[in-house]
Amino acid sequence: MEAKRRYIERNPKKRAAHIAVGNAIRDGKLSKQPCEICGECDVVAHHDNYNLKLSVRWLCDHHHKAHHSEHGEGLNA
Repeated sequence: MEAKRRYIERNPKKRAAHIAVGNAIRDGKLSKQPCEICGECDVVAHHDNYNLKLSVRWLCDHHHKAHHSEHGEGLNA
């Protein structure tokens, strides 16, 4: 829990974006889509720009990690 608290303190903009996506999914305003690269259904929301909280790309864990390895953090992180 301590690591999570530190992450939240260091990344308020990311945390706000994650919460916005979770709320939008819960409220039916956003729905998960298959990974845009491989079609896997177990996906996470990737933000290219954290200022655009609900503008996400759906990527499986493998392709999400690969994207960050190649491109680094999203804008305004």
